This record gives sequence, structure tokens and C-alpha cells, in this order.
Amino acid sequence: MTSEQWLEFVEVVSDLWEDNVVTRELCAVVKDRPIAIAIYGQFGAQSIVWINSSDRRALGETHLEALRTPEGMERLKQLLMSTHGW
Repeated sequence: MTSEQWLEFVEVVSDLWEDNVVTRELCAVVKDRPIAIAIYGQFGAQSIVWINSSDRRALGETHLEALRTPEGMERLKQLLMSTHGW
């Protein structure tokens, strides 16, 4: 995945972004707006549940734990894009 592909993906799902309780909490937890936008674009109202869930098979850790390292962030981005069929 290139950075251009990631930015294109975020742009596509950004149409689903809205200011609400879930997106505000997601931004507070994730602290990376493009990743927050991608998560909300994929999971909507269930975004907080998803970020706190585990996908040890794909990431080797929880989604939230993956955000702690650059490598984990890249794996999470790839997972989000693949979930969307990119």
C-alpha cells in the first residue's frame, strides 16, 4: 500500500464522517484523524467497539494496541483497506 492509496481510501470514506459522540470519542482514542475517519467509514456507530476489539490473527494484537507503533499503524491501515475491498 502506498501513501497515495491510503489517502485516496480516506478521501472516499470521509463522506461518511459526521460530528457525533462516536466520532469525538474515536478521535480522542485514536489521535490520528485519517485513521479515525477510515475506522468510522468502515464501522460507523460500532467504531468504538471495533477499536477496542482484538484481531490477533491479522494484527497480532488489539486494534488499539496496533496504533502504538508505526508498524502496527501500517498493518491496521492495510486491514481497514482490505475490509473495504481495496
